[in-house]
Formats: sequence, C-alpha cells, structure tokens
Amino acid sequence: MLHWRSAVYSVRYFHVVVMVLMVARLAASLKCHQGRVVASTKGEVEGNFCLYYEVYPSLKCETFNQLYGFATLNTTMLNRKCGGFWEGSNVIAACFCNFDYCNHIDQVKQFIDNSVNEPSIITDVLTWKVIKDSKTQRSLVECLRDNMKSITRTEDLSDAHAVAIVIVYITVASLACICIVAVYRSPDRHAREVRATHCQFLEVILFQNK
Repeated sequence: MLHWRSAVYSVRYFHVVVMVLMVARLAASLKCHQGRVVASTKGEVEGNFCLYYEVYPSLKCETFNQLYGFATLNTTMLNRKCGGFWEGSNVIAACFCNFDYCNHIDQVKQFIDNSVNEPSIITDVLTWKVIKDSKTQRSLVECLRDNMKSITRTEDLSDAHAVAIVIVYITVASLACICIVAVYRSPDRHAREVRATHCQFLEVILFQNK
C-alpha cells in the first residue's frame, strides 16, 4: 500500500513540475517584430533578444535593407544598445532589446540616442564582427536613427491618405442615401428623374472608391 501511495505521489509531483516548467516557458516567451519593415509580422520567437537592423553594402550607409529580427545571445549587456558590425563585406547597424515588441521603430527611437552619444558595443555578436572604431560606430547608429525617421514620416503620410479616403467614402455614401430618399419623396416626376440622375452619379463615385 505504501509503495502504491508513493508511486501516486511521485506521478502527481512529476505532473506539477511539468506544469510549472510549461508555465515558466510560456511566461518567458519573447515576442518580436520579424521580417522586412515594410511587410513585417509579429509573434513569439525562439530567442531572448529582439533586433532592429539595417544592412549596407559599405560604410557609406547607402542602399539599405531595413529588417526586424531576433537572436539568442549569451549576455544581457546588449539590452537597449545599438552598434555597427561587419558581416563579410556588408555593414550592419543594429539595435538590441529584450522585452516584448521592443524592436518596433517607435520603441527603438526611445533608446537609440544613448548609443549615438556613447557607443558601447565592444564585442562580436553572432557572426557579426564589431566595428571597433568609435567614430564609425557613432556614424552608423546616426544613420540608422535618421533612416527610422524617414520611415515614420512615410507611415504618417500613408495613414493620413487612408483616413482621407475613408472620409470621402463616408461623405459620398451619406449623400447617396439622402439623394435616394429625396427621389422617392419628390411628388414631381421630372424632379424625380433629375434627382435620380444625380444619385446615379454619386453611386458611380461610391463604387469607384471601394
């Protein structure tokens, strides 16, 4: 009987341990933005750092790709820091952080100035070889910051354009509804025909803006 109870307690203890580990793993899961900035996705990742970075063909900081990513790094010293690296013949300017969705441009902008004022990454990261010259580091991080500002301006213009389209659509739809009601309420046949023509014109505009 004692052996049976001991076995039951062991099984229960094992289940509790497994559940605790699963909860701890879920709690520790990091969420990052991923992929190209212009068409990114977001969600949980198998890593402990989120990244925002740009890839250049040279130190001139031209013709760049803007990317979100993640990595598993054996350090906590890179949190909220940015720096410049070599990857073969390419140059990378990257920012690192370790909390959920911290690699979005709006979040990175909150801490990138610290690395501009005081470059502090002095070790290699993954396969990236750190650029040891502090002036070059500062120049690359400044370039990264300036490029983020241009993306933000583009997103703001896109949002304003989308809002304008919605306003126009709602306005035309409202006028079309008013026009239809006026047609049915008009006692004069000629007036109904004129208003119906106006309504058809509004309907054409409405469907073209869908």
